[in-house]
Amino acid sequence: MTDPVAPPKAPAALQAVRVILYIQGAATLLGVLGLTLDIKTRFDHGQDVNPLAYVLTVVSIIVGAAAIVCAAMIVAQKRYWVRQLVAIIEVIAVLYGLINVVTGVFTGVVGIALAVAVLVLAFRSEVTAWINGPAPDNSTR
Repeated sequence: MTDPVAPPKAPAALQAVRVILYIQGAATLLGVLGLTLDIKTRFDHGQDVNPLAYVLTVVSIIVGAAAIVCAAMIVAQKRYWVRQLVAIIEVIAVLYGLINVVTGVFTGVVGIALAVAVLVLAFRSEVTAWINGPAPDNSTR
C-alpha cells in the first residue's frame, strides 16, 4: 500500500492573508458593537440618529462576517472566488479607511495599510500558483 502524496502546503503569504482577515473580521465586528451601542445611546436619549449609521452597521456586519468566512475558506477550500471576495472586502476596507482619515480619525491609515498588504499578498504569483493547483482531497480517511 502506498502513502498518499501530501498536498502542497499553502504559501506563507496566504497564511499571512488568513491571519490578517481574521483580525480584520474580528475588529470590524467589534466596531459594529461600538456603533450599535452608540446608536442605542442616542436613541435612548431622544437624539437623532443619522440613517447612514444603520447602513454602516449592516454593511459592517456583512463585511466582518465575510472576512472571517474567507479566512476560514481561503486555505482549506482553494476556491478562486474566495480570493476575489477578499479583494472586494479589502477595497471596502480602503474606502472605510479613507473616510476615517478624511473625517480626522487617523487610525484609518492602519486599516488602509492592512488592506493593501492583503491585496499584495493575496495576488502574489506563488499564491496564484497554489490556488490554481490541484484541489485538496477533503475525503475522510
